Amino acid sequence: MIGTVKVSSRGQIVIPENIRKHLQIVEGSTLVVIEKENKLIVERENDFLEGLKDHKKKDSEQEGWQVLAEKNLLNVWSNSQDDKVWKKYL
Repeated sequence: MIGTVKVSSRGQIVIPENIRKHLQIVEGSTLVVIEKENKLIVERENDFLEGLKDHKKKDSEQEGWQVLAEKNLLNVWSNSQDDKVWKKYL
């Protein structure tokens, strides 16, 4: 959905009715406003918080893979034979 809004002298905007209904935004709903790459993103607070939880899960999984990779690569990077060879060139 696309709509246009005008900004009031107090910086207020009105979310078009069809978008409010579609997103179930009612009086008293809390929204999060994010500026990203010169754009405004408006999201329901509950959806934003759920996204943070998912992001934290992904981050912890990614950190786990990174630790595992570092441990495995340490065996390749840190061995005495390679150190002897590199000392000739350094």
